[in-house]
Amino acid sequence: RLTEEKVQMLNELDFDWEQVAPVGRGNKSDHWVRKYEELNEFHAREGHFNVSKTSDPELWSFVRSLKHERKQLTEELVDELDSMGFKWSDKPDCQWTKRYNELVAFKNREGHCRVSVKYDKVPGLGAWVKRQRCIYKKMTAGELCSDLLKERVHMLNTLGF
Repeated sequence: RLTEEKVQMLNELDFDWEQVAPVGRGNKSDHWVRKYEELNEFHAREGHFNVSKTSDPELWSFVRSLKHERKQLTEELVDELDSMGFKWSDKPDCQWTKRYNELVAFKNREGHCRVSVKYDKVPGLGAWVKRQRCIYKKMTAGELCSDLLKERVHMLNTLGF
């Protein structure tokens, strides 16, 4: 059983208690299945799973519950999500990936990667793109060098950055 303190902490994180159950699609509530379908639609439309809390709080909460309840998910469901690129962690490296995925979605919509710093549909994306271009310039000038940065530059170049 969870302690009162842990229940309080989960409530403070807007934990959705209705979505907690042994997880495979066959034994989930209709609500869980609908949210999973919404998540798949979101992924098909946006090209990533980074749901914003402000744009869709319920779907955001569902994604968080998937991440926190991974060990209760069936192996089949974890494999399915993995194959679609679902990110199980929100660690700092995932923040770069989140922005990269936002850029992918932007390119899919707009046909290019030239995001203005004033672009407000995805707050901060334009500033992130500007930072990536500065890092790229420093790398080509020999001021920065790391395998991680090289990998990221390669990913951006492949995108047509």
